[in-house]
Amino acid sequence: MPAIAHIPGLNKVTRFAAILAKSFAFSRTINPRNLEHHWYPLWSRFLNDLVSDIPNLLVFPQYPIWVVAENVAEPESHIEGDDLEPPSAEQRQADKKTRAKLLRGAREAAYKRAKEEKDRKKEQESQEQAAKRKARFENRQKTREKDEEERKGGTPNAPSPDAPTASTSKASDPTAVGLFSDGASAQTIPTPYARGRYADFAIVSVKAAAHAENPERYDGWRVLEDHVPLLVEVKRSPSRDAQGLQFRMGLDVALSEASSAVLIQAAYLFASRPQLAMVVAIAAAGPYWMSAVILREHEFTDDELNIMMHDMEYRPEEELVGKPIWSQPLKLYTPESDEAMEDIRNEVLAFNIMTAPEWP
Repeated sequence: MPAIAHIPGLNKVTRFAAILAKSFAFSRTINPRNLEHHWYPLWSRFLNDLVSDIPNLLVFPQYPIWVVAENVAEPESHIEGDDLEPPSAEQRQADKKTRAKLLRGAREAAYKRAKEEKDRKKEQESQEQAAKRKARFENRQKTREKDEEERKGGTPNAPSPDAPTASTSKASDPTAVGLFSDGASAQTIPTPYARGRYADFAIVSVKAAAHAENPERYDGWRVLEDHVPLLVEVKRSPSRDAQGLQFRMGLDVALSEASSAVLIQAAYLFASRPQLAMVVAIAAAGPYWMSAVILREHEFTDDELNIMMHDMEYRPEEELVGKPIWSQPLKLYTPESDEAMEDIRNEVLAFNIMTAPEWP
């Protein structure tokens, strides 16, 4: 993984974290079903590093996009409820001692279990070795008895007609290797069509103003507005065993699923935010990704919005979203990906609604 100077949050520590996150998702031990969820840590790490120097760009996992019949947002007011009072120093010290006692007991119990497991395996191995020695002794005894019988003129027992011979071939059941599975893998079942969607990740730009009241809650700044310049949808990686055409087919299928999902998310985003004209989208399959700029096709009328709210079969992406042009697939944390991600970062910054002079 190369050093990437233009990704602000990338340093020696975060580079190693990214390496571990990718290894974590590729691991057959950790991720035997090759699920998409194990790729979230890698993408979370990368997106946070990408905008780490811009304080008002927030990486939002599982970003909800809902369309409602009318604006039900609660108006901002000066009336605020209570906040959490910190515990006393005595309470914190007591909690610390209790926690230390529990951890000490847990470590001792874990050590005891590990020792018992080690002793059990040692006893099991000892029993297996004894059984093998006994089997070898019995086989040698049978061989000696057979040799003795042959020397006395006896006829050795003929082999059973059902016994396997050298020419017997064992039929193997060929198993088709899937595009995504690494063995028996459950298929992800899509949820029913609804009036909302969750994007795996979004980058949200927020605009805040200085706010002197309620410092324990707002710390001097109150967010008044937000904007969504980027949506990210992550699907599972192609099978770790796939090669050549099979790998490319698996990648194309996964990226197609991700791009279709993010188009629907963009449609809901446009329906819920009439002022929004475009959004940058990333469709990913494990560490592989492509991007596009998704444009609004037209404005929703009240009648169309009402249909969308009540007709579960209505597909807003067919009306609201223009057909995007997707980039060629790249692999995260490669030089080619770094260059393309720098362009995406610049596109996001172009739609940032709070600039550096406004920061504290």
